[in-house]
Amino acid sequence: FITDGKAFMGFHSASDGGMTGWNEYTEMIGGCFAGHPWNAGGKWPFTVEDTAHPVNKAFKDMETFEYSDEIYQYKNYDRKNVRVLDSLDAVKSGKKGNSKTNDYPVSWVRSYGKGRIFSTTIGHHNSTMSTKEYLDMLGNAVKWITAKK
Repeated sequence: FITDGKAFMGFHSASDGGMTGWNEYTEMIGGCFAGHPWNAGGKWPFTVEDTAHPVNKAFKDMETFEYSDEIYQYKNYDRKNVRVLDSLDAVKSGKKGNSKTNDYPVSWVRSYGKGRIFSTTIGHHNSTMSTKEYLDMLGNAVKWITAKK
């Protein structure tokens, strides 16, 4: 479906799907859940990495932002396979995860065959889900994944 040109949009726990041994799903989405050292009770700092991507127009004029949310770390993730839009600033967060390079993306896009993927781990906490920027990001993502190429 997706490799033939359709789209996929994953929210918060979407990377959990590969945990049961579904390697194709993990490859498609770009990584697999491996815990969340940054739990929903904390307020975490994020960096806007890709200001040029249309999905990130939601964060125009912002270099950083903070949300109270539950943030994931991954296994079978490689930055070279995705286009990271936004990431956790793990150093400022004060917590250590499983990445030797402190690389914890929170939203990214990628092509998969002829299709497009958008994924974000943000979205566990109600306060995040109701922010204008988050809702705008999701709307922009729908437009981007469904746009004609």
